Amino acid sequence: MRTSAGTVYTGKYTRTKGRDRKNYRTAFCTIFSFARDRRYLPRDVRTEAEYIREPAVQNRTADDVRRKFYTAKELQKILDELPRKWLPVPLLGCFAGIRMSEIHRLTWQDVSWRAKRIEVEAGRAKTGRRRYIMMSDQLVKWLKPLAQESGFIAPHYSHDATFNAEYGRVRDGIKVRKIHNGHRDSFATYRLWELKNEAQVAYEMGNSPRKLHDNYAGLVDDIELKAWKKVLPRSKQPNKKAA
Repeated sequence: MRTSAGTVYTGKYTRTKGRDRKNYRTAFCTIFSFARDRRYLPRDVRTEAEYIREPAVQNRTADDVRRKFYTAKELQKILDELPRKWLPVPLLGCFAGIRMSEIHRLTWQDVSWRAKRIEVEAGRAKTGRRRYIMMSDQLVKWLKPLAQESGFIAPHYSHDATFNAEYGRVRDGIKVRKIHNGHRDSFATYRLWELKNEAQVAYEMGNSPRKLHDNYAGLVDDIELKAWKKVLPRSKQPNKKAA
């Protein structure tokens, strides 16, 4: 049997690397996490697989990681030029850390303006667990003018893949580098520096504190965070034509 990396599995131990190594590690960590949730394993003890750092994290430099999130200037340009109906996608990703698949399913009924929070229901969450995300004043300023009484927050399609493709097509028209998972990674980077609380940010994102620390800790500073907080709606948006 051939693996994704092209190596042949013979049934004997083989030292794996690259994508195979990462996939195996992820699978083991998922199994152990499930076991903890069911109390088959102690909740406060990490397993050996979780101590193994992924090769991509081991070898990359701070500059490599820095290219994986947006600067304040880049995000402002995206939001200024993106058609109005697509604005919730980068807004909910960059300022709330919500996954693309979750954004695709969110409705305006999931937003509480009084409590200033967004509910990601268990059936819409990738992890299958409900979570609540508090909205910053910055997110409220952007999102509230777009609000409707009901319906999906973002354009809705029959499949997530179509949603992603259509957003990508519109996004291609904006001359800002495209970063895979850049919205959510940007939220993690700036939010972690703001709160200095891995557990809280992990809860908001439906993620693990270990992954946050390995991938996002210490990549920005106070000056960059201050600039990020100043990404706000302009009195006259340069381009809000329909997609």
